[in-house]
Amino acid sequence: MHQTPMYAQVMRDLGWLVIGKPGAQTFVRKIGPVAVAKIQRPSTFNLEELDEIRRKYRTILMQIEPSLSMKVGQKLIKFPQTYDKQADISQWINQMKVVGLTKHVSPLAHSATSIIDLSLSEKELLAKMKRSTRYNIGLAKRNKNLTIYTISLRKFTQKNREDFFQVLTEWSKRKGIYGFESKLMSAVLSAFNAESWCHFGEIDGRLESIALILKFGKVSFYYCAVSSEKGYSYRMPTALVWEAIITGKKLGCEFFDLGGIYDPRYPNMYKRWNGFTTFKEGKYLFF
Repeated sequence: MHQTPMYAQVMRDLGWLVIGKPGAQTFVRKIGPVAVAKIQRPSTFNLEELDEIRRKYRTILMQIEPSLSMKVGQKLIKFPQTYDKQADISQWINQMKVVGLTKHVSPLAHSATSIIDLSLSEKELLAKMKRSTRYNIGLAKRNKNLTIYTISLRKFTQKNREDFFQVLTEWSKRKGIYGFESKLMSAVLSAFNAESWCHFGEIDGRLESIALILKFGKVSFYYCAVSSEKGYSYRMPTALVWEAIITGKKLGCEFFDLGGIYDPRYPNMYKRWNGFTTFKEGKYLFF
């Protein structure tokens, strides 16, 4: 997602310079006479070009967050797709050193994700979920007071936007989490509006939960799912994400990317994610 044309537009709207084409985009943010730069999930990049960017913009920080495989010059670097605390990852660290890269311990984008194969039937997908997750999905589906509906971003009305931001703002204040600022979310809704969608969940006619899903190509991406306390008690976020998985399948997506999950390599950074990671079944990938 970080190398799509849509994400590049989000970064421009937030005041970043975008250098390069999709697949090899570098994002630069000027800070007075200096700058910081980041390259997230590139499929290819050139170290000489990065050095030119560093010199031109006087970057004091340039952070590269790799894909599972990426071409650096003429060298193809492959990273492990699964992670074990006991695994020896020195070979991948050595691969990075060969092309002038050093390992950093503070990722900007999520360092691990979970991918669900949407070629499976709905019954097979549900069977792969944990027992507690299947229970929560069934509980929500049987509740006659709960209503779920889906609206594509290109059909969002002003009322839809107001409802979306109201639930998001109330959730952010209650949780003390401010990673979904209105400027960022407005940029995301605008840039990804062609194919993406949002699920809304109501209880007794009152909106209590939302789930934003972004789509690019044959992959649908979980971006965020937030809820009121009442919505959580009705297992609403779980129901919305399940609805998102099924919607992605109906729209012809091949995979559903559940976004960030808890990464044991960075326990302090991702400790808040340990709870909701239990929902995120699929093939775990660690970058």
